[in-house]
Amino acid sequence: LIKLHIDDSPKRARKSLRKCWSRLREDGLDLGTFNTREAVRDIIDLREALGIDKWVTWGVSYGTRVALKLLEQDPDGIDSAILMGVYPPGIDSMMASTTAFAEALEKVFETCENDPECKRTYPDLRQTFADLIEKRRAWPKAISAFLTRTGWQRNHRFELDDALILGILHGALYDSSTISELPGFIAELAAGRFDRTRVILDMVDFNTFGSHAGLEARIVYYCNDVPPSASDDREEARARFPLLASWVRDAQRRELCHSAGLGTPETFLSQTLDPDGRPTLILNGDFDPVTPSIWAAEVAKKLPRSYFYRFAGNGHDTHFNDCAKSIIAQFLGDPLREPDGTCLQDQPLPAFQTAGTTQNRS
Repeated sequence: LIKLHIDDSPKRARKSLRKCWSRLREDGLDLGTFNTREAVRDIIDLREALGIDKWVTWGVSYGTRVALKLLEQDPDGIDSAILMGVYPPGIDSMMASTTAFAEALEKVFETCENDPECKRTYPDLRQTFADLIEKRRAWPKAISAFLTRTGWQRNHRFELDDALILGILHGALYDSSTISELPGFIAELAAGRFDRTRVILDMVDFNTFGSHAGLEARIVYYCNDVPPSASDDREEARARFPLLASWVRDAQRRELCHSAGLGTPETFLSQTLDPDGRPTLILNGDFDPVTPSIWAAEVAKKLPRSYFYRFAGNGHDTHFNDCAKSIIAQFLGDPLREPDGTCLQDQPLPAFQTAGTTQNRS
């Protein structure tokens, strides 16, 4: 039985983490240098080594944090910047992350309520969700699913508890193609049916709820970038969002940092944002559960030459959107000219899958 439970992941990852970190240290690497500040210095060194006077910096998700620090530390080497799914310095608290997830879920509930067909099919989706989480928290259900993705190609058994359900929802909100499945996923689980669950398990990114691919490097960056005080609000987050309590992560992550001797005041990432007026394009999806549009909007206010576009039906994958590609192409052609964003008017909201639903509705 694969028990994908978020609160247990640090325990299950400990052996892998120590093995990886020990190997890197044996190879002579200083894990204290695995942080955003050093990554920015490496990029500056690379630009200079290649003999490039200026270039376009393009960041997605965590990469936007690196791009923002590049704008601050190497403005003369930046022609323009593109930021997608903005993760600014200073946004590291558990409360901020949990709020982002809660607001994305609320967006699903509100959109369904405003869609006559969805509301008719799922008349009280918000309460159905609440009842489901409480039930599976008390009574987990073992299910099996055959996964076709690379590296997982066999029949797996999962313990379907509240943590796994929340992890699936979080992962599905990343991908605009799976957002439309969520009302049906919640309703079918509440009714004791699991067919859609098996499909979504094969679609969502395991990186968001239990896979440890790349976890070793990500935790090192976390340890070195984030001051301990930023992760001390876990209980507050659980109290404010009790239905998401099992999703609240990092319960033992700071302990891992300490035991590995990682994280010193010299490595912690500053919260300053002081770009030199370089043209910056910012794109964000309104269903994004990890880097919400409100974060992007706040960054846009601090960038004197920024163009900010929100995508009504997208999650964390705005870069795959055709309208986004058009806006990006315009920006790359002339960063000093505001791109024409009229294609945003035709962006559909998720077409929630209900009986008889076959196409998107705006």
